[in-house]
Amino acid sequence: MKRFNKVLVHVEAEVKRCPALERATRLATECRASLKLVDVVDEAPGYLRAVTPWAWGLFDTLAQYKSERLEHLASTLRHKGLTVTSAVLRGTTPGALIEEVVREGHELLLKTGEPCESARRYGAIDRRLLRKCPCVVWLEKPCRPARRKRRILAAVDPVTDDPEVLKYSRRVLDVALSLAEFEHSELHIVHAWRAWGEDLLRDAVARADIGDVNLYVESSHRKAEEAMKQLVAGFAGRAANACIHLVKGDAGVVIPATARKEKIDFVVMGTAARSGLQWGSMGNTAEEIIGDLTCSLMAIKPEGLAVPIPEGGAAP
Repeated sequence: MKRFNKVLVHVEAEVKRCPALERATRLATECRASLKLVDVVDEAPGYLRAVTPWAWGLFDTLAQYKSERLEHLASTLRHKGLTVTSAVLRGTTPGALIEEVVREGHELLLKTGEPCESARRYGAIDRRLLRKCPCVVWLEKPCRPARRKRRILAAVDPVTDDPEVLKYSRRVLDVALSLAEFEHSELHIVHAWRAWGEDLLRDAVARADIGDVNLYVESSHRKAEEAMKQLVAGFAGRAANACIHLVKGDAGVVIPATARKEKIDFVVMGTAARSGLQWGSMGNTAEEIIGDLTCSLMAIKPEGLAVPIPEGGAAP
């Protein structure tokens, strides 16, 4: 897997075990990717300087501690022959990470999924990164038990007349295939198909015409099957052993349900919504999917997606 050359790894210096760093180390070892280990320290509120001047220095002390810890980890990895740098960033965690990605051109951000009220799902920081970060975001969940062969699920949408949307699905599948090959994982591919307007048609037509509606639904299913075959065929046999899931229903329900049913460890999916000719922030369907996922996640962004940094360095 030689897809990612510059990898940014968020490491919380005070945490003993970092699943994201473990994945990044293996990725760098196998693919010779360069790693940059970073942690974030919030800027001290300005009023502290006047109210409690002595507390101002605590933030610098914390930054120094994090810097030494990161450099120790980086040095350990450099002794293994890896290319590793480290830095402590200032600001909010999502803002500082996004700014670093944009300024330095990192291709992948690897982060351990944060704990939240429902510990297996994704919290506010992770969700903001999924919405705003322009590079691929890999959130590694530590909660699943180890498995000899991980199961990866690629969520695609091959039924479209928009060449850009189809290109996006190919990119998602290409990354998922590459990851499955890299990790010797079992690959599953899912598409949530629908017969547009089926419920309205069943309510509107006479009972004698229900057969026509059924034919329309069957035709929609066949179209989804053919589109999936064409998508998979474009990868020259790389996906020959993948398990294909064509499931009728809304993607926001189908994808998390399939992930649970198949005991998926890792989902690869696109998250950017297309509006007109522009790719925007995370779409409603992606929000719904992520809100119900309990496994690790890789969010693929469209090629060329850029996030400008406003004057003053504050990332969006």
